[in-house]
Amino acid sequence: MSGQNPDRKRVFQADRNTATIVGDAAVVGDSLTLTWAADVRHLKLTVQGKSIVATWDWPEGAYDAKVVVREDAYPTGPDDPQARSDRCFHPGYMVKHRFVISIKGNASRIYVTVYAIYHEHGTEYASGCTAGARDVVDVVPSIRLHYSVKKFSWLAQFFLKIEPC
Repeated sequence: MSGQNPDRKRVFQADRNTATIVGDAAVVGDSLTLTWAADVRHLKLTVQGKSIVATWDWPEGAYDAKVVVREDAYPTGPDDPQARSDRCFHPGYMVKHRFVISIKGNASRIYVTVYAIYHEHGTEYASGCTAGARDVVDVVPSIRLHYSVKKFSWLAQFFLKIEPC
């Protein structure tokens, strides 16, 4: 294998012999040019009301990301037709230190993958396959109730009445 360490330069050449790359594993046969686009790390999802707050660590060189959301499985890629997505720009993220995803519908579980985007050689997406670039969160529906406790009769029995707001 020729080229440079993927951590320092993202484009390198693999020649004839089979090569194994530790990290985002890749097996290479004949000569092939590979592009190495590092994933975001430490994705953490927290439910806050009708939103999910996402935080992560940005890889060097990525200045925006595509946040892709599904309710039935992890997204198959940044352009998954069965998912919805939002763009997150690095400068805006650094001001708020988070990205907010709105919860739509009545999903009980949300799968999120953050694809780092690089613009060095056109638009390139990171794989989103590493554990730190994807996460799942359970959405527990909340209900607000009003209740009152009243004395039901002179025998000191109490009656509990619960009504939705």
